Amino acid sequence: MFYAMSEEKAKKNHNVGYVRRAMRRHATGEYRISKDTPEIVAKAVDDYIRKVTMVAAEFAMNAGRCTIKAKDAYSAVKVLSPPK
Repeated sequence: MFYAMSEEKAKKNHNVGYVRRAMRRHATGEYRISKDTPEIVAKAVDDYIRKVTMVAAEFAMNAGRCTIKAKDAYSAVKVLSPPK
């Protein structure tokens, strides 16, 4: 049976595939990854990227620009990172 997958669901599956491959690549041979773990990690990464983008946009806006530059993203990551 063929059916059209919604764009959002297709994008979600694509992101989960990236995460699954990255997790398998970085996990040592003694660990296995359950089926639903990459989906949870992909959601968390998506949320973090959304936060970084919002904070970086604020840095760009405060600098009088409409373009987010690398220094804005770097500053956003520093702001969102927990203190050491």
